[in-house]
Amino acid sequence: MSVESLVHPNSNSAHLRFYRELLGRYLLPRWPQVIGMTLMLLAGIALQLASPQVIRFFLDTAQAGGGGLTDESRQALWSAAAVFILFSLGQHGMVLAAGYASQVVSWSATNPLRADLVLHCLRLDMTFQKRQTPGEMIERIEGDVGLLANFFSAFVIEVFGNFLLVIGILALLFREDVRIGAGMTVYALVVLFALHRIQRLAVPRWTASRQAAAEMSGYLEERIAGTEDIRAVGAEENALHRLLGLMRVYLDKTRSASVIGSLAYDLTNLLTMIGYTAGLVLGAYLFLSGDATLGAAYLVIYYVGMLSNPLQKIREQVDDFQQAAA
Repeated sequence: MSVESLVHPNSNSAHLRFYRELLGRYLLPRWPQVIGMTLMLLAGIALQLASPQVIRFFLDTAQAGGGGLTDESRQALWSAAAVFILFSLGQHGMVLAAGYASQVVSWSATNPLRADLVLHCLRLDMTFQKRQTPGEMIERIEGDVGLLANFFSAFVIEVFGNFLLVIGILALLFREDVRIGAGMTVYALVVLFALHRIQRLAVPRWTASRQAAAEMSGYLEERIAGTEDIRAVGAEENALHRLLGLMRVYLDKTRSASVIGSLAYDLTNLLTMIGYTAGLVLGAYLFLSGDATLGAAYLVIYYVGMLSNPLQKIREQVDDFQQAAA
């Protein structure tokens, strides 16, 4: 993979290959850390899926006891409570460890990328060097690569992990009731389709925002370096006027990108509320109709509410990807 192709993926069909080669070149050499981060993520997913089952057992055992609990039932309840606490602690521990590992991977992967980009720029002819200001180059090399840090450290693994979590939740909902599983599957597909459409709208706007930021940084660097000359010819007002114009362009471009990007947040929240309401209604219906125990009804409500978390995280990763893709 050449640095030229890294800087300029020249067609839509090249973008997928571009990201694949980018990951292969800078992330693959760090495969031990990536595997460790993946295992921690999978362990966290397993604990998230198992914890509600413990609560279900607790509720059903307590309900079965009726007016009085036997010593065996009390012991089972104490054991279930202890297991739930251990699962919760383990889940948070996995999240903490995975966060630390992702930062290590992020910096170790993007630093070589920064070095390659700097070397590539230094090898270009003087026409390029004169056309690009130092401030713009710093913004492009440091700022844009900084946005890619999350892509290296978390995007692929977290999106993959959250997809697995969504699949696991849907499978468990199908296990409880086919109707609920089918309904929540449609719900998840609608959310993911909407996120995909919004991502396509947002990327061009973030591209324009990044370009405006680079131009403003380049202008600032040039004017700061030439402060004495500007003062000597009395061009302070002219310099400030041009800076104001660049700032206004940057504001307009960034605001437009942020508004489109925020649609993903608003839409996900709206669909989350709809899904959670549906879960409450279905859980209450199954319990009142006698088709489910109290624990099973709770399980349905919990899993439906839990479905919003991975979808929210996928939305957050899509938002970061919009800026990195720009």
